[in-house]
Amino acid sequence: MTTPPRKTHSIKRLRKKRSQLKRDQHVIAKLLNDGLISSVDNQKVQKTSDTVEEENYKEKYVRLLAEFENYRRRTSREKDDLLKYSLEEFIKELIPVIDDLDRTLQSISPKNKKDPILEGIHIVRENFTRILKKNGIESFISVGELFDPHLHDALMSQTSDEFKSQTVLQEFEKGYKYHDRVIRHAKVIVAK
Repeated sequence: MTTPPRKTHSIKRLRKKRSQLKRDQHVIAKLLNDGLISSVDNQKVQKTSDTVEEENYKEKYVRLLAEFENYRRRTSREKDDLLKYSLEEFIKELIPVIDDLDRTLQSISPKNKKDPILEGIHIVRENFTRILKKNGIESFISVGELFDPHLHDALMSQTSDEFKSQTVLQEFEKGYKYHDRVIRHAKVIVAK
């Protein structure tokens, strides 16, 4: 794992300050030994170096605190997203079953509409829709809307005098959203 550029820069800067401080202390010690400065001056220099070191620790502490706060926010947001979208994989597996029910209901001839089995299938489909909606999953309408690559997969395009260019003419499969995420794009035909 590499260190982000900002951290690397600040670490280099701290190391540079530390080595400069050691050089200054070495020079002061030599000046003291040679008798060129008095011990009173040495005490002032020592206090100054302690102050610089204390400021370095404070700066490190503030940075560490900010990094921890960012980490806490990020993990909290990830946890919220995990809970919010926990059913996504299950829903993706369930949607083809709903498509099969829709195709079954569309294939019914008008004379068979009163068949109790088909009425049961219709009730099951309505229950699926209600449960999905209750959990934040809804299909979206595409026919007549402008093509949006975030919502639609264009399978092909057709010329149309009735619709303007980039309008969805037909929908092969419905698209679904889970809260604010698209979990399945609608498969559509688009007008040229």
